[in-house]
Amino acid sequence: MSFVLQGMEFLFADVKQAFRVLRKSPGFMITAIAALALGIGANTAIFSVVDSVPLKPLPYPEADRLVNVVRTFKSGYGDNTSIPKFNIWRQENRAFDAMTAYDFGGPGMNRAGGDVPEQVKAIHTTDEYFRVFGVQAQIGRTYTAEEDRPGLPRRW
Repeated sequence: MSFVLQGMEFLFADVKQAFRVLRKSPGFMITAIAALALGIGANTAIFSVVDSVPLKPLPYPEADRLVNVVRTFKSGYGDNTSIPKFNIWRQENRAFDAMTAYDFGGPGMNRAGGDVPEQVKAIHTTDEYFRVFGVQAQIGRTYTAEEDRPGLPRRW
């Protein structure tokens, strides 16, 4: 008899023995099945997140060249910086083709045009945002570096 077939016989014998023991103590059987179900469910959920986030490339051209720059604080990492500090980073930049900043904070914007204005989520970005991510405006145009200067009146 080959080694694989002999191993399968031992496996089936072990499974039979396990079922006999579990049948004699139903409380332990329920606990074992619940632990297996919880473990399998948790493993599936974690793999789903890991598979969808870091294993798939970002949907941008040359996504492998994008870098997220964050500041380090004594308490850990931060994901924010001041606008003047960002402007200095951008002026002194010698490593990147382009740099952009964005902010998801704020109340959003009001979209008019219908009967009732609608509040929509918006992000604030610097002028190179669209170039960094390799996208074009579907309607109209993006703004220029001249329009991105502090102190200019808002046109929205």
